[in-house]
Amino acid sequence: ARVLDHVPKHLTQDLFQHYLLFEKTHGKQDSIDTVIRSKRRFECEEELKKNKRNYDVWFDYLKLEESNGAPKRIRDLYERAIASLTPEVPEKRLWRRT
Repeated sequence: ARVLDHVPKHLTQDLFQHYLLFEKTHGKQDSIDTVIRSKRRFECEEELKKNKRNYDVWFDYLKLEESNGAPKRIRDLYERAIASLTPEVPEKRLWRRT
């Protein structure tokens, strides 16, 4: 389980901001990028908790992971997306971005 899953949602934004500020002050560019990606992942996961069939969030999340280049993480995310998005009646029109 992720640590932020146990933190009240209203406090997570503040934690991310403090963490990002710390990394900007004391870290290197790659650590700053890591914080930003973590925040975006968290936001995507929160949106998917609300609606696991939100195509736009899945596409954005996949694009984020593809830009990071971690094959296992990308593969796992595609599998999750396909499992969540596969409708009972397959319709190609659902796979278009809005």
